[in-house]
Amino acid sequence: HFSEANLNAIDQTWYKRAVDQYSVEPDSFVYSVPFSTGTGITNESVVTASHAIFVEKGGYKAPAAVVGLQYKNSAFRETFFNITSGCTGGVQCRRTCSSGDLSCYVVDNHGYIVISKEERDTGRFFGEIDWLVMDSLIHYGVFKRVRIYDYQAVCKDMQGHRSAANFILTPLRYMKWFVQWMVGRATWLILQTQIAHLMNPDWAWAMEQEQADYHYEDNDESPGPTPTGGEFMADGDISIIVHDEAVTMDNAYANKTRPRPCDQQADLYVLQPEKLFKGDKPDSVKGKQNCNSNNLGARQCERHYSTHKIPHSNLLLLVIDTTCRCETQKQKIEMEEVRVNESLFCERPQENLYRLRPSVCLSYHPEEEEIKQCGKGSLQLPSLLLMTTTMIYSILKAI
Repeated sequence: HFSEANLNAIDQTWYKRAVDQYSVEPDSFVYSVPFSTGTGITNESVVTASHAIFVEKGGYKAPAAVVGLQYKNSAFRETFFNITSGCTGGVQCRRTCSSGDLSCYVVDNHGYIVISKEERDTGRFFGEIDWLVMDSLIHYGVFKRVRIYDYQAVCKDMQGHRSAANFILTPLRYMKWFVQWMVGRATWLILQTQIAHLMNPDWAWAMEQEQADYHYEDNDESPGPTPTGGEFMADGDISIIVHDEAVTMDNAYANKTRPRPCDQQADLYVLQPEKLFKGDKPDSVKGKQNCNSNNLGARQCERHYSTHKIPHSNLLLLVIDTTCRCETQKQKIEMEEVRVNESLFCERPQENLYRLRPSVCLSYHPEEEEIKQCGKGSLQLPSLLLMTTTMIYSILKAI
């Protein structure tokens, strides 16, 4: 149940976004989808629509609750294309979102796709689909770039870096090499002389039988899945077993890295709804791009797009004319390391910090001398007992 899955609702993203949206448009709902919607990780992803309720008393407002609903993303997507596939209000239109030469997207106030013709694009940043259009929207002020910093990030470096210096050849290192050589020679001797057959014949026979069961020639039929749940892949006379328990590439990469503290930065984007209104009436922002079309023999053409604010929501309708198929660029939102001189604190980017240090050094207060409750830990007084003991010992030793 929703109440059981969201016990700490005030800490959930949908709660915080609804409260923040109230200051932008009090009568609007915030629509959001999971990032993994288009990747197939979630079988039945849902759209969350939330709205904040504020209570006012004595001239002050505070959020009292957040209400909303959840429903399947497939139903939300189907409803959208049913509406945009026809002409409504008695208006004649030549093309709709169901036309093949138009691409319609519904993006949220941070540039993430909520609805797209391609279901796999849902939940992705629009810049990963077409960065040129996203950059144009930033240029026209529809989206504002906000740079964030993480001063407690962790960067991973590959451990393959080596310097020109060699190890110090101590006696312990020579002893280590000697032990490794002895163990290697002993292992090679056991394998070559087949001592395992004499020590445990049953175990050796079982190992040979297992190898014989797993080996097959090119003209044999595929042996099917292995007992461990993997599958065979043959390449000439070489048989490779791929197990389900194999280490993933991410784990293998993590084992070969060395984490270290670092500073990172990333660019996020926020919708500027005032750019989509002319006075109190909604207005669209239209733009075009001059580019070389691939399907017109590298001839120059113009690609037009139009954006419209969807009322009472945090959503933006983006329609792109795909008649001129331009070469697109893609850009993800990823944290990047910021390399600064640690000895110069002023070089660290701090314009977005919520708490700023004082502009002057406040190291003295005129009334601090009246404070009498200070400890004496900083006073370094000589020990009378230690000095007396030392003098008596010196006199006795001299006598």
